[in-house]
Amino acid sequence: MYGDCRECKRLWGEYSKATEALAGVVGETVVAEIQQSNAVRQELEPLKLAAAERRGKARLALTEHEAASHQNRKRA
Repeated sequence: MYGDCRECKRLWGEYSKATEALAGVVGETVVAEIQQSNAVRQELEPLKLAAAERRGKARLALTEHEAASHQNRKRA
């Protein structure tokens, strides 16, 4: 991250939230597996996929922003 870049801060915030959301769904999935609850696991699967996609898009946005805006700058 570049200390003075608002967009970097915003994108890292998005990535952080997306990662936390994915971790939460994965945690719920693990609990459902331990409890052998197939119905809950099936309900969580689309949520897990959506969370993973959101996280991937957030990471891509970070990477693209860095490449486009900070190619020749040093990180803070």
